Amino acid sequence: MRTIPEPVEPEYFLDSFPRDTFPTYVWTERPATLPVEAWTTETTHRDGQQGGLPLTSEQSLKIYDILCRFTAHSGAIRQAEFFCVSTI
Repeated sequence: MRTIPEPVEPEYFLDSFPRDTFPTYVWTERPATLPVEAWTTETTHRDGQQGGLPLTSEQSLKIYDILCRFTAHSGAIRQAEFFCVSTI
């Protein structure tokens, strides 16, 4: 069996995944099949509440703020699910 050699240092691909902003992709040539519009369906809140520890209000608001930065005024996020929870 062949093994994959362990790198000396991790390769983070910082050109595509910068530490201080959203991931980016620079097209060398735009594919003809790429749709004119694309959007995101956000499931972090739904999945975060259904499995494991539920998100706190502060965590949910932080994710919402990130989503607003991500889409700006484009409306790119077409669907999102939020759960209202209360402490008993």
